[in-house]
Amino acid sequence: TMQRSRPFLISNLSRVLGQINLDISSDSEDDDDGLEFDSRPLTFTSRSMLRKWLQQAERRIRLNEIVQPLILQSRGGECEMCLSRNLLQVEPMYSLEAMDQQFIFQHGDEIDQVLWKKFWQMNQHYHTICLPCIQRRTKREQNELIEDNVSSDEPGLLAKEGKLNQTN
Repeated sequence: TMQRSRPFLISNLSRVLGQINLDISSDSEDDDDGLEFDSRPLTFTSRSMLRKWLQQAERRIRLNEIVQPLILQSRGGECEMCLSRNLLQVEPMYSLEAMDQQFIFQHGDEIDQVLWKKFWQMNQHYHTICLPCIQRRTKREQNELIEDNVSSDEPGLLAKEGKLNQTN
């Protein structure tokens, strides 16, 4: 039945897509209803902060591209928590940002690919963990945060710590 209805489905699909394209092109011509954003010039401080942020982001993207093959190669054969062999992920022990800060401290700002790779290999360690274990860990961490927030909101606890002013 799929073979027999194929021409019918194709013609209807092309008609629907044609109609959608007309709707999209008619909307794009009428830009008066769009949002207007404030276009005030940036202050020197704001411009400097944005440039610094952009430079850091570009640097970290470049550093990540250099070490990504090393990260992928370090994947173990099984999950370190449950010994599963399915859906394995590699988690570096230290963040890229922390490694970059240490690299800058030891070697300066300039990126030397060979030196960065060598530094990464000497200082980075990895964990191979499956996705279900990552999900369980994330859920447990979220529950702990929720419990911490709930327990810190209890008046009895605050009164015991002397943080709640009691007026008689």
